[in-house]
Amino acid sequence: MALTFKIFGGILMGLAFFMVLGTAGADCDGKCMENSLTLGEIFFNLGLAAFAGFMGYHMYMYGVERDV
Repeated sequence: MALTFKIFGGILMGLAFFMVLGTAGADCDGKCMENSLTLGEIFFNLGLAAFAGFMGYHMYMYGVERDV
């Protein structure tokens, strides 16, 4: 079970990283404003990617004992 969580958590973190890159790469310096993302879409995508990365990290670290 822990290995399955590690695999899916790693995949989820990787997809979240690519989602952030795709959202940040949507900037075209004003040359293609008709195709650009709105601020609401940018913040939604970044928030969704942050949540996915957070959940992926916790899935990846499932079962690891930590010293506090």
